[in-house]
Amino acid sequence: MKPVLFGLALLFHLLPVCYAIDEYESIFWDPDLFSHEVNTTLYVRLNAKINVICPSIDIVVKHRGKDRQVSTTYENVWLAFNKTSYDNCRIDKKYDPKAVLYLCPDPTKLNKIPLIFRSRSSAPPSTPTLFEGGKDYYLISTSDGTESSIHRSEGGRCHTRNMRVRIHVCEAKMSDSLDPNCRRILDPKSNICPATDPVAEPYHLTTHAPVTTLAPVTTPAPTNISEKQSKTPC
Repeated sequence: MKPVLFGLALLFHLLPVCYAIDEYESIFWDPDLFSHEVNTTLYVRLNAKINVICPSIDIVVKHRGKDRQVSTTYENVWLAFNKTSYDNCRIDKKYDPKAVLYLCPDPTKLNKIPLIFRSRSSAPPSTPTLFEGGKDYYLISTSDGTESSIHRSEGGRCHTRNMRVRIHVCEAKMSDSLDPNCRRILDPKSNICPATDPVAEPYHLTTHAPVTTLAPVTTPAPTNISEKQSKTPC
């Protein structure tokens, strides 16, 4: 009987760790929602979850004058740990070795990239990426919409459309944080990645097709664009 009671006690002790996840509203990784007029910053708690929704020809986030083509709707998402990567729209593994590449490889399907900001104290041993309270992390797009560009590590729509997001992970004890944005009660429902274009309309989903969860790409980052160009003969 005692082992059973001990097991139940352990289970109830772990429940808050396993299920206490704030699920924030999704980020639609669509160039139509980004512009140079606004830099987007999100504030999240440790263990929060955000789904990054890949662009798809079946999703309309803003009124467009013409149909979007599949050939211009391929994107990538770099999770960067170094502000220099964010500022320069460039992932250099020498200075940002933990950077993780996610791909949006099929614009004809609905794909999502789940990001859970787990800390060392709450993550399973197999968790590859860990986060710390009080630090910034960055999402960057370095593709230009073409399929051949999704493995790039430099430039792309981060440069041309300001397609990047800063995410600040608040301290575990928000009252101790120096950042006023973390002192308030963070409401996942009100922390949506804004439509950064001032005239953008609310999101409109045109389909209820199932969404595919994408895993990070484990291949090494390619040589950056400037290096490739320097080796190209005139």
